[in-house]
Amino acid sequence: QVAIRFEGLPADLAITRDPRLALTVKLEVDLRPLAGATRTVTLLPRFFPVAIRHDDLPSLFAGKVHALLCRSGDKGRDVYDLFWYLTAQRGLEPHVPLLEAALEQTGADPALARTWRRAVAGRQARADWAALGREVRPFLVRPTDWDQLSLEQMNRLLGNP
Repeated sequence: QVAIRFEGLPADLAITRDPRLALTVKLEVDLRPLAGATRTVTLLPRFFPVAIRHDDLPSLFAGKVHALLCRSGDKGRDVYDLFWYLTAQRGLEPHVPLLEAALEQTGADPALARTWRRAVAGRQARADWAALGREVRPFLVRPTDWDQLSLEQMNRLLGNP
């Protein structure tokens, strides 16, 4: 993992007036990348043309579902991200072959990829939602956004009444 810090860049981009602020980009290299992710290239021409190669949304969603199912502890950011995936693009599904490979790589049952909605709902039913909220609120632009999220709402979005 490497962090690259750009001192003063937020002020240069007129994001802030404070020249002491910096933009930090953290890079992490996966030494055991999974085969099967679908990659795409997006051109970002806002300040200058930059072509970024990245995983597509279903592949990223598969990684989030894997984290929700296999992380040793529950994380508020994972739950918040799940709400985003479930509402950002209706009908979005994780890339199942990639999720199967990720589950297998970490010793979990790859068959969970086919029943991920039920498996995620089951794990979240046992989570401490108050603790999840305390963990994620400091990172939200509007901390009260967490108040709109609940286990019941998640179950509706997952299709589990």
